[in-house]
Amino acid sequence: MTKDSILELYKIANKDNVRFMLSGNGTKYVNVIKHTDGTETLIEWPLETFLDKIDIIAVTIASYDYDTILNMKEPVSKIPGIKIMNQHKSLSDSSYEKTGTIYIDIVEENTSKGNAVKHFSEIFNIPFENRIAIGDDNNDLYMFEQCGYKVAMGNALIPVKEIADYITDTNNNDGVAKFIEKLIDENKKQS
Repeated sequence: MTKDSILELYKIANKDNVRFMLSGNGTKYVNVIKHTDGTETLIEWPLETFLDKIDIIAVTIASYDYDTILNMKEPVSKIPGIKIMNQHKSLSDSSYEKTGTIYIDIVEENTSKGNAVKHFSEIFNIPFENRIAIGDDNNDLYMFEQCGYKVAMGNALIPVKEIADYITDTNNNDGVAKFIEKLIDENKKQS
C-alpha cells in the first residue's frame, strides 16, 4: 500500500478515535496496544516517518460501534488505489448481529485471495480441478473462481453459498474439520 493512501486512511480513522492496525513485515502495528501477549507492536510516531521504514500490506480499522465503521466505508472507498477486502459480516448482511468488534480490512486494489491462489497454483503447478477453496464471505468469491471445488461454511453469506459445490457446518462447529473428514472418508471408500 502507498504511504499516501495509508495517511488518508489514518485521517479518516483518527476522526473517530478507532483502532488503527497496520500489517507489514510479519507484524501487526497498532495505535493502541490491546493484546499484551506480544502479537502487537505500537506504531512509532510520527506516522509519516514510520511508513518510510515499513512496507505495509493491509490496514484494519475497528471499533465496537457499528455505525462508526459503517460511516467510514464510503470515504475509505473513495481513496484511489485501495479497496475494502474484508469486513464484519454485519456490514454486508443485515441478518448478522452488529456486536463485537466491527471492522474493515483494507488492501491495495489488486490484492485478493484469488490472485494468491492463482499465483501459488502456478508456482506449484496445481491444476484447476485439484484446487479446493473454503470460504464464508464476499472476499472469498474470487478465490472460488480460481478453484475447481468450492466449499461454503454453514455461516457463509448467501452469495458464497449460492456458488458453492458443498456447504459444510459453521466455523463455530468445526466446519473445516468436518469437510476434511468427509474428504478422507470418501478417499478411503475409493481405495
